[in-house]
Amino acid sequence: FGMKSIGEDYQNQRCMYDEAMNVYLDVIESCKTLLMVGENSKLFPVLAVIWYNVGKIQYEKEKLHFALNAFNSSLKLRKQELGEHHPDVASIMHDIGMLQIEIGQLSESLISILKAHNIRRSFFGRNHKDVAVSLFYLGMVLQKLGRYEEALKVYLETVRIEKLVLGDFHPDVAITLCNIGEIHHANGGLELALNRYEQALNILRKSMGHSHHSVARVLRTVGFIHVDRGEYKGALSAFTECSRIIELLTVRCELPEGFDVLCDIYNDMLSIENSYPDSAVAA
Repeated sequence: FGMKSIGEDYQNQRCMYDEAMNVYLDVIESCKTLLMVGENSKLFPVLAVIWYNVGKIQYEKEKLHFALNAFNSSLKLRKQELGEHHPDVASIMHDIGMLQIEIGQLSESLISILKAHNIRRSFFGRNHKDVAVSLFYLGMVLQKLGRYEEALKVYLETVRIEKLVLGDFHPDVAITLCNIGEIHHANGGLELALNRYEQALNILRKSMGHSHHSVARVLRTVGFIHVDRGEYKGALSAFTECSRIIELLTVRCELPEGFDVLCDIYNDMLSIENSYPDSAVAA
């Protein structure tokens, strides 16, 4: 199946998605002919990979429903090849769940990610990085569904595993802490939210540096929480530091695409200074 390798070269090395798709479809047709004459056991792995690659191409072309169909075809073949409880099956289930989130199929996504999680936990045990990944996204879906109490429990277990396998100061720990803070914020627990975001901020400063865009993102959220708490000096301090980081990253041409919020932050700062002149602090 040299054609499979050619398709992967078009897809991964040259980003020539239409050419890759044509090659993959030719391989699929060839495999259908072989399946008709009983040559099936060796074809399942090849077809599973090809259908998965087709799904990735459809995703890149923003044809999400077509991508979902292709991933499901790959999943069916993987199950036939490896059985229902293999970690490779879990990986495809997880990817299906992630795609369902983007499509807006949250209930279906919850089922897919939970199945993937259960396979990974059974195969790897409780304290594995892949288990933490599936738990994180399980919590995210529960959060999107408004099931905050369940999401909070899942995130706390995620943090426990992440700290165990990645260390206390890994950026993934900070991301999960931010999501916990987001839930507390949504529920009106401003002090709890602020505490979680400040924990995340401490981790990101140590792991990514004080001038990383992730630090700026969290600082802006911290500023808004201070505003909600009526702590305008704290808000202005957070917004000021956030703007300093963004200015620095802009000069260095290191600001991520879509993160140009400097004008918004200046407006936030100006609003506080005009409404609460006593809140002014040194930049």
